[in-house]
Amino acid sequence: MVGNLNFTLDTFILRKLAQELRKKYGDIYEIYLGSTRTIWLNRADMVDEIMLSNNRLAENFNLDEIGVSDKGVLLNRNLDDVMYHRKIFDKTILTSQFGKNITPITQSLFKELESLWKNYGCLEGDKEIDILLWMERLGFECMLKLFTNFRAYALINYYNFLNPKQKVIVPENPLSPIVTEGFIKNLPNFFFIIHHFFFSVKCLLRAPGKRKITNNYLRGKDWLDSNIMNLIKLRKSQIENYSIDELPHHPEVLQQIREELTNVIGTKEDSEITFEDLNKLKYCKAVITEVGRLHTFIPINGRVSLKSVVIDNYKFPANQQFIINAAAIHLDPKNWNNPEEFDPSRFLSSDGDSKNTLMMFGGGPRTCPGRNLGMTQLKILMALIYRKYDIELVDPTAQIKSKYSFINQCYEMKVKIKQRRNIEKEF
Repeated sequence: MVGNLNFTLDTFILRKLAQELRKKYGDIYEIYLGSTRTIWLNRADMVDEIMLSNNRLAENFNLDEIGVSDKGVLLNRNLDDVMYHRKIFDKTILTSQFGKNITPITQSLFKELESLWKNYGCLEGDKEIDILLWMERLGFECMLKLFTNFRAYALINYYNFLNPKQKVIVPENPLSPIVTEGFIKNLPNFFFIIHHFFFSVKCLLRAPGKRKITNNYLRGKDWLDSNIMNLIKLRKSQIENYSIDELPHHPEVLQQIREELTNVIGTKEDSEITFEDLNKLKYCKAVITEVGRLHTFIPINGRVSLKSVVIDNYKFPANQQFIINAAAIHLDPKNWNNPEEFDPSRFLSSDGDSKNTLMMFGGGPRTCPGRNLGMTQLKILMALIYRKYDIELVDPTAQIKSKYSFINQCYEMKVKIKQRRNIEKEF
C-alpha cells in the first residue's frame, strides 16, 4: 500500500532516488507512490506533449477541500482556466512596463541597504553577515512597493534587530513590523508546509475523535492567493543566492561581468542604471541562466495527461500521472556540453538551449508568469552588487546549505563584503 510514498516526505531523497533509477533503468521508468503509478521522464524530447497542452495537475483531495484547485495558475487543474489567467498576466506583469517600474524601485531600496550595511560596519571585508537574510528582505520590499506602493521597512527593522544599540528610526509604517518580520522569517517554510499539507487534510478528516479547526489554521483561498506572488520573489532570491555562491569560485566569470558592466553602465559606481541598460547586459543574463540550469529551482514537476499519449514508443492512457525530472534534463550530456561545468558562455549563442532543455521558469501554460520581472531584477541586483563590491564566502570549501521542500532552497549564505577601490583604474 505504501510503496515509495514515504520518499515524497523528503524531496531531497526523492530526487536522489530518481537519479539512481535513471542510471539503472534509463530515461523513462515507473515508480509507485502508494497505489499511484507515476511515469518519470528524464529527457527533454519526452516532455513536449505533456508540458504544452495535454496536461493538468494531479488530483489532490486536500486542495479540493480548501477550494484552490480550480483557481489561479499555480495549483489550478483546469487548463482552460489557467489559460484565461495567463492572458491577464500577459497584459500585466509580463509587460516591459513592470520591468521599467521595478528598476528605480530596486535602486532606491538598494541605496537604503548600503546605508544600513555601512552603519553596521560590514563593508570593510572583516565582518560576517548572512547575506541571504538581507536579500530576502530587499526582495520583499521591492515586490511590496511594486504591487502596493507601500513600504514595510523590513530592512530597517532587521538592522535594528541586529544592532539594537544604534537603532534607525522607522518611518510611519502601514504594516506592523511584527507581521512583516514574522512573514519573512517563515517564508522559507512556506513550500515545506504546502508540500506536507497535501497529505494532511484527508488524514485530519479521517482521524477518530473530535477536533476543533479554527480560522488560524485553515485560511483557504484568500491566504493562498496572497502567497502566489511569493513564488516569483522566492525563485528570484534563490537564483540570486546561488549566484553569490558560484561567482567566488569563478573569478574569470566575475571579471567578464564587470567588463560588461563597465562597457554598458560606465565606471561611476553610483550612476543610475536604466531599463535600457539592463537589456544590454547579455553576459549577466547568461550567468543568471547558467545558475538556474545548475541549481534547478523546482527539480521535479508533476503533470497528468488529459488524453492518451505516446512517449518514446510507449502508449499511456488518459489520467496517467507523469513526473518531469527537470534537474536531470538540465544535466543531460545529450543537451549540454560538459553539463556539470559552470559555463555561462553556452547561452551567448542563439542555439544556447533547445526546446525543453531549459526549464528555469517551468514550461508550457504554467511557465512562471513573473519570469521577465524576475530576470530584470536579477540583472539589476547583479549590476548593483558587483560593480561596487567584492563578496567573499566565509568558507569557500563548504557545501552550500540548501534543502528540498518542493523547491531547491538555499537557507544560509555567510559572506564578507568589501567595497572595491579605484574601479576606474581596473579597466
